[in-house]
Amino acid sequence: MNLILVAAAIVISVLVFTWLVKVVKATVTTALVIAAIVFGLQFFWSRSRQNI
Repeated sequence: MNLILVAAAIVISVLVFTWLVKVVKATVTTALVIAAIVFGLQFFWSRSRQNI
């Protein structure tokens, strides 16, 4: 009985860990994309202001 509980706990821990890794990866990817868009817009608008 104790062995079954340990095995179940390990399986659940692995599932939670893989889910957490996927969520963190998606969050970091989204943050980097948003940062790139913001920096790109800042670069674009600063160049157009200098041209005026």
